[in-house]
Amino acid sequence: MLARLRNVPLFLIFASLSALPASNLREGPGGGDASFDSKSFFIGNQRRLLLCGGVHYFRFLPEEWRDRLLLTRLAGFNMVETPIPWSLHQPTKDEWRIDGPADLPRFLDLCHEQKLLAFVRIGPYVNAALSRGGLPPWLGDDPKLLIRSSNEPFLDAVRQYWAKLLPLLVARQVPRGPVALVQIEDTYRGPDDRYLSRLYDEVNNSGLRVPIVLSDLNPSRGFQRTAVPDTQVYATTELMPEGPLLWGERRKPFDAFGDILIEGLAKGVDGFNHAMWAAGTNLVLLPGSNFPTRFEASTSGLLEGGGESSVYDQVKRANWFARAFEPLLAQATALAGHPVLDQGKRAALIALGRSDGQAALLFFKRRYGTGDLPLKDPATGLAAALPTDANQFRHVVLNFPLTPKTTLAFSTAQVFAVPPTPGRCTLVVYAPSNAEAVMAFHTNERPDVKAGADALAWDDKAKQLVLRWRCAAKGERKDFVFQADLPVHVIALEESQVAHSWVLEGAGILVGASSVGEWTAGDKPTVVLRLPTRRLHYALTFYPTGNAAGVAPANGISDVKHDPAAGRIDCSLALDLMEPIALFLRKWEAADTLAEAEPGFDDSSWRETLRPEPMADAAHGWHRCRLDAPKAATRKLVLDNLADSATVYLNGQYVGQSPTKRLIDGPRGFAQPAHFDLALKAGENVLAIIVKNWGCYRNTSSYGLPLHAASGWGILGNVALDGKATGRWRQREGLSPQGRALAWKALEPKSETRNPKSETDRAPIRWFRTTFSLRKQPSASLGPGPAHHVPRLILKGPSCGALWLNGHYLGLYSQSGAEAGQGYYLPAPWLRDTNELILLEEGGQAPAEGEVRFDRAATYVPLRLDFGDAAAPEPPTKKGKARPKR
Repeated sequence: MLARLRNVPLFLIFASLSALPASNLREGPGGGDASFDSKSFFIGNQRRLLLCGGVHYFRFLPEEWRDRLLLTRLAGFNMVETPIPWSLHQPTKDEWRIDGPADLPRFLDLCHEQKLLAFVRIGPYVNAALSRGGLPPWLGDDPKLLIRSSNEPFLDAVRQYWAKLLPLLVARQVPRGPVALVQIEDTYRGPDDRYLSRLYDEVNNSGLRVPIVLSDLNPSRGFQRTAVPDTQVYATTELMPEGPLLWGERRKPFDAFGDILIEGLAKGVDGFNHAMWAAGTNLVLLPGSNFPTRFEASTSGLLEGGGESSVYDQVKRANWFARAFEPLLAQATALAGHPVLDQGKRAALIALGRSDGQAALLFFKRRYGTGDLPLKDPATGLAAALPTDANQFRHVVLNFPLTPKTTLAFSTAQVFAVPPTPGRCTLVVYAPSNAEAVMAFHTNERPDVKAGADALAWDDKAKQLVLRWRCAAKGERKDFVFQADLPVHVIALEESQVAHSWVLEGAGILVGASSVGEWTAGDKPTVVLRLPTRRLHYALTFYPTGNAAGVAPANGISDVKHDPAAGRIDCSLALDLMEPIALFLRKWEAADTLAEAEPGFDDSSWRETLRPEPMADAAHGWHRCRLDAPKAATRKLVLDNLADSATVYLNGQYVGQSPTKRLIDGPRGFAQPAHFDLALKAGENVLAIIVKNWGCYRNTSSYGLPLHAASGWGILGNVALDGKATGRWRQREGLSPQGRALAWKALEPKSETRNPKSETDRAPIRWFRTTFSLRKQPSASLGPGPAHHVPRLILKGPSCGALWLNGHYLGLYSQSGAEAGQGYYLPAPWLRDTNELILLEEGGQAPAEGEVRFDRAATYVPLRLDFGDAAAPEPPTKKGKARPKR
């Protein structure tokens, strides 16, 4: 069947090999369903660009889902992408999880609430930088089950899993829900031609009516060398100029993402998935080998704590531009020649164009340097100078219809957004300071100018209204309003203001705020500002969709003005918000108890095995064995193959620790042995080994193999004592401070260190505890709630291990490279007034001190603004002065 698939033209919906049987292609509009033809993706009868950002629900707490989706919507995305890890929903063969962090239905319902489509990657293998690529470890219990192949035991397991998963997606496919696109598998390049076709048949018969995308991704670092065909839909499932950060790597500034998106649009890309748009934390699933607990890339627009990076503003600008011209870009083809386009080519600029036969978008970028590009448009007779440089594309608009009888005939103003506003047309444009923007509006009748008449001139012969606006100063905001067949409102901003501009669908446009949160629509909208904790002064401008003319009194708000001609509300906001105080963790306690290492520990409930078997998905695991010795002697213990490290105890006493080596990101084709000398006593001895997992191989190139052979961890080979096999073993996964009787003792500063070269020192694995309180933090509340604090834990002294906050597992830590300075995310939903932090240190070190710092990018104080009728003037005081605002 796969041969039949490959003979069909490639419809590149998010994948270069997304070829489906011709009978399953929904040509043209597909009613209320998602569909696509040879040119466009459709939702109902509307052509859509797929502007997608990765938001992986399992890397956030459920309490954080709504916030991340809201910020994704505000950035202009219309779709989110998420893998669905099999190991999350079916961690054991007889268990099915659909609650808490695994509550996929709730996440999809929130997507629908936020008007975001969903692109779901259902696997069975999803990669996603997860241990085993999201395959559950119990698949390795059957040696006859061969992963990622048409092996019947594997396909039977997939069918049983999908029989529970797919009905959840069918019930939430468009138009009833957000699911608009489904991907099978990921990065499959195996030899089994039947595998993908068998998976496709299974999903296609499930009741899903949305496009089904096969694997073999079309990953892209950018579009500079991409040739986009105009004869078929083209998109990429993984736009990732920079990969996820590895252990010890530092996030780097990335200033080119917005330009990458604009270049893709200029070349005809119909959709993209901004992989790793929202950074997160691996709290419920282990990451793949080499990947830290923090899941982040330099190109992430949303940071781990929910703050906005510099990439956020770049992507927001590109996304809203794409949505402004979506009807044109969704069906346009490359513009081979045009007099204005040719002027850019003759000046040796990069010049690209897209046209639907009537309207056109032209894009220009210098190869190096900066300078103005002189342009002359023969259709309008206008001349203009377009500022250009080598860092970003600038665009020119030609003949774009705004209303039934009004066309934007020519424009060098850069368009940020064309938000839908009932009964009128609104354009938000921008220009660099000291640059002139020229716009020409073609309409049959002379418009009635309502605002900005000094910059508008009517050309009766050409039947066009010409706007010439020179952006004179940084922060400038101008309004130009005229009445044609419908009112047209041009909001002109100096370029730096775009980063502080927000399209609030159904409410209006807000300019001047660094970040916003929830809002409500209607004639009396409300907007929640997210204010940084510092001294701030905002000049806010709100353009309501309805008839609001004022803002209710609120903390810091003053100088409220209403301009009825421009339909804008201006006000000032001045506040001095105290930054959260960093907390220093200097009082620590230590405990040496590892009950599982003691000879008398009851391990009767553990799984009994003939020899140690590979572990599942925990970060730690235990193996125990009883050894009988006729007399006291020193014998050599040999572990043939170990992943990743082991710490050995004999009769409760520490013996030694193997070097810590993380799995490379590849199949484990080599052995990592470990040797220990055991001083056995006469009679029964108890050997206890704790093994550590830094994350298993992702199986990106493992096909037709047993799972444990591809990505097992723990003691993987034989275990011998002086060359002879040991007795039976017992093993258990997991290691947690919960339920342990730990004897805590105060830790004296700088007194507890260990020389790892000395076998006589105390065991390297120890527990440490400290507490901290948030009750003394400034708790400013200006509106809908208290300050939102996002703390990070900075450790000094420890080496590597695991963390728990108030009983919740925070993941692994390692102080190598940049991790020590980056710190570790403490999720706000898990914080209390008084908090307990526990470390399991595995490198023989001790915390000298710690610090809880507050993430400036994510910490904010909410302030709600209520817009409505114009406020009555305040009565004068007895001295004739206005009453001061509170």
